[in-house]
Amino acid sequence: MCWPVVGNLGNTYTMALLAYTFSLAGETSTRAQLLNAFDNVAISEGTKLHWSQTTSGDTLAVEISSYVLLAVLSVQPLTTANLGYANRIVNWLVTQQNPYGGFSSTQDTVVALHALSLLAVEVFSLEGSSTVTVQSLSVAGEVYNFDVNRDNRLLYQEKPLKNVPGRYSVRGKGSTCVSMQVACFYNIPTPIKASRTLGVEVKVARDCKVRGADLMLNITVKYNGAKPTTNMVVVNVKLLSGFTADTSLLGSPLDTFAPLVQRVETGDDHVLMYMKENKPPKKETMDFE
Repeated sequence: MCWPVVGNLGNTYTMALLAYTFSLAGETSTRAQLLNAFDNVAISEGTKLHWSQTTSGDTLAVEISSYVLLAVLSVQPLTTANLGYANRIVNWLVTQQNPYGGFSSTQDTVVALHALSLLAVEVFSLEGSSTVTVQSLSVAGEVYNFDVNRDNRLLYQEKPLKNVPGRYSVRGKGSTCVSMQVACFYNIPTPIKASRTLGVEVKVARDCKVRGADLMLNITVKYNGAKPTTNMVVVNVKLLSGFTADTSLLGSPLDTFAPLVQRVETGDDHVLMYMKENKPPKKETMDFE
């Protein structure tokens, strides 16, 4: 593949997939061309680095950045420059994680965790230890120390912060790689329940006390929403045990109800009526036996 084609794909997601693919295939020259092209479209924020389909961000940003990270880590041997570059991508990825370690969707979670796991393999060491200290800047004595060593390096550690909202400092000291996350949970007011905009009223139009008499159901559909019309409305009528529906009034021809009722389906003890859009405050009524 020649450089003009690889460097001008115009789709960041496709470029990321190709960069990882060529890395796995050992095509270091093409991989280098793609990574150079990524430098021109990278979004740099201090020590963080990522890529997106648009300048305003999108749901593919985590997946794209993870594929670039995989491409960087897939070719051996890794240099200090490669690890430094990868670390900037990781710094951004971990800010996108939810409190449970995942991301916004299943797909980007799988790819991102794969990339982070590959980095963990590369920086893994049995030697050394680190200590992360979290200290409140406004409450004396509120200090939390997290020690990471070869015995607990795979152990998840957490502490609840007491002074929230508040200011805290985080300081790390040691020779191992440690990932830290701060999660904030809060409640929001219960949403105000919106009034119903679509209602169905059913009335029996005949005396149901007379044995063997036919019952006429009068079904009224009301719509009073803010939009000028609804989409299609499906009315599902469940019949009482022992009754069958005579939908001849709703059958062909539908002169009485046209163009209101578009389709009628009956089966077992249900009658389904498909209605066209409703407009407020008009009432539309259907009768059947």
